[in-house]
Amino acid sequence: MKTWRRFLSAVSFLTRVPLPSSVQLDEASLSESPPMFPVVGALIGAAVASFDYLVCLILPSPAVAVVDLAAVFLLTGGLHLDGLLDTADGLLSGKPRERALEIMKDSRVGAMGVAVGILLVGLKVASIAALAGERRFAALLLAPVLGRYAMLTGMTVFPYARTAGGLGSLFKDKVRLHWMVAPGVFAVALAAAVAGVPGIAAFAACVLMALGLGRLVTGRLGGLTGDVHGALCEVAEAAVYVVFAARW
Repeated sequence: MKTWRRFLSAVSFLTRVPLPSSVQLDEASLSESPPMFPVVGALIGAAVASFDYLVCLILPSPAVAVVDLAAVFLLTGGLHLDGLLDTADGLLSGKPRERALEIMKDSRVGAMGVAVGILLVGLKVASIAALAGERRFAALLLAPVLGRYAMLTGMTVFPYARTAGGLGSLFKDKVRLHWMVAPGVFAVALAAAVAGVPGIAAFAACVLMALGLGRLVTGRLGGLTGDVHGALCEVAEAAVYVVFAARW
């Protein structure tokens, strides 16, 4: 029952899928839900990959790539994209640490956030559009899984930057290193089963990206924030699409 509540908390946090009114979730379940993030990512990926397969029967591939990202946005409420934009505004502002953290808390999006968002979404669309058949299905399935595992990696390995407040503060006192083990086995096994070598390469790329970008941000801010966790997810998803689109 406890595991089930953690799973439902992860669904509630990461998606806009409505849960039955009879399901009552608490902050304790949510704070212990990150190991379930890749599982929820698998559900998102399966939904989007199936949607893509059906829509590709009637629309050209490049157009469907845009529609795929719109479907992800609707499923997730743009939670991680918002984190990416805020992170870009803060990190690229050139301001000292405290001011950068203030900028990241501001709900308004600045020029840096818009530019980074456009570039990343454009990279995703171009990479998905370059894919077809089984490789496209695999990339769409795995990107949400590996993106959320990258987010879990950032939460687990790096400290939290803020002393109080922020969405990421829900998890900072709960994270444990062993959280990465079972979700990591699930993610890499799924990647290998679905796509073989490209899937394993995508998994490795996401983990390395999370560690590298997390270290870079920690050096700048003293740790990560909820916005940075979202940014890790977005960048990792783009990395998956790029790996699958590469000329193997």
